[in-house]
Amino acid sequence: MYKSTLLLLALFLSTTYINAQDQLGHFRIENREIIWQKVFHTDHSFSELQYAISTSLLFEDIVVADSLITGKIEHFYLEDGKKRSWLEVNYIDNKYVDMYVSIEYRAQRYRVTVKRILEHSVYVDSCNYTLVKKRIEENAIRGTKEVFTNDFSFGKVNVMELCFTNKFDFNKSSLKDEW
Repeated sequence: MYKSTLLLLALFLSTTYINAQDQLGHFRIENREIIWQKVFHTDHSFSELQYAISTSLLFEDIVVADSLITGKIEHFYLEDGKKRSWLEVNYIDNKYVDMYVSIEYRAQRYRVTVKRILEHSVYVDSCNYTLVKKRIEENAIRGTKEVFTNDFSFGKVNVMELCFTNKFDFNKSSLKDEW
């Protein structure tokens, strides 16, 4: 009994320590704001990358300056088409997000930074549907601490990581359509 209690206590403390972090994958907390940032390698020039971004139809209000492209994305669907475990499905209740994106280009690579992520939630009140947009930090950051909640750590982070990586990898699309 004593050994099993100690084992359970050690397991609880280790999972609490593992989850009490300010970075998960490419997500991090900076000044109580969740930021996703990833570097992609590419063989494309800046103009080719700019063309791929503008033809992707993801972005609105695109601004290009030097080697920086910024814009916003609205109604981004968080689904990758794969079946999820029951645990992950329960945490993906807000499937659409809005976000601000900046893409910095350097030779052979570009860095995508996603900030100000807003989740879409639908509330039903006696046959009325209300769409509410709220910052992801409300459900993903634990209290006043700068650590991720378990809900975000064990479910939504995996889906968002995969969706963001797939959508912002502009190397997949063929920029040169040679017949």
